[in-house]
Amino acid sequence: MLFFPYRADLTLHRWPLLTILLSVTCLAVFYSQTVNHRQIEQATRAFCSEKQTRAFRLALIAIYGEVTMLSCARVMLGLHTAKASSQFLDDALAGSKVLAGLTREQSDAYLHSVVTEHYTLFAGRVPPNLTHQLWYEPRTWNVLTMLSASIAHGSWLHVIGNLVFFFAFAATLEMLLGGAAYIAVLLALALLSHAVYSVATLTVPQPLPTVGLSGVVYGVMALFVFFLPRTRIRCFLWFVIIFKRVAVPAWTLVLAFVGFDVVQLFTGEANSEVNFAAHVGGAGFGYLLGVTLFRRRRRTVRRMADGVSTASLHERPRKKHWWERRARRKW
Repeated sequence: MLFFPYRADLTLHRWPLLTILLSVTCLAVFYSQTVNHRQIEQATRAFCSEKQTRAFRLALIAIYGEVTMLSCARVMLGLHTAKASSQFLDDALAGSKVLAGLTREQSDAYLHSVVTEHYTLFAGRVPPNLTHQLWYEPRTWNVLTMLSASIAHGSWLHVIGNLVFFFAFAATLEMLLGGAAYIAVLLALALLSHAVYSVATLTVPQPLPTVGLSGVVYGVMALFVFFLPRTRIRCFLWFVIIFKRVAVPAWTLVLAFVGFDVVQLFTGEANSEVNFAAHVGGAGFGYLLGVTLFRRRRRTVRRMADGVSTASLHERPRKKHWWERRARRKW
């Protein structure tokens, strides 16, 4: 079953320009990632079409059972694009044949040194991996890569899925907060959700690096619920042959997604490719930002239930003059 929220059941009276700008940025960054990956593949084919050393051919036979351009590309490209290159090489050597006259440990050590030496030559002839430069390594606590990883993604399905969810909630939130506060919230969510991932992987021997806007998306969803829990979110529902549009209260929808991720966080694999820790952390901090920073703003936002346009929700209510307050007391 596929369930995609695509917009809040509210009327926006101006374009959410910052939300659109961030969405376009994510798409442009991922397009650059795909171009970079194609350039790496072309350089790999050129490198592997050349004659290889005898030691490297022996390593390919031990690992893959053959010496072909495909087997060469498989190991070189795997090392260059893997989230954890050392883990990739260890997995490749785990099923390799033991070289004659050597023990398993000696054979693995020799093959590891040969492949690593060959990869050093390869890495000097191919473009740097853009995704590697953008992603966030949880052991580094690097603020810049926390931000860059939020606008990088792993696939077209990944980026489009994140942006569909993001736009459904963030377009309204931009109207509620105003430009400066909205940008500050997005930056804070990017940093905090990645910090949660770093804490969650402290006991993991080799935590995977991460990319994606999902931590920010979950934070935006939770903050939306803080402001407008009963506002309905329009969603596409597809199940086998059933395709329809439904409207679900925001609190119900967000609770379902966050609840699922909480279960997966505590029952799933520690090194899952889905960053459940960032999802749950982003949602928690999104709601916490609302409770600590926007409680007064929420009272203004609740006027939306009475039909107040979203264009004026980011404006502070006018302070009444003393004579207006006095007249009210007399009545």
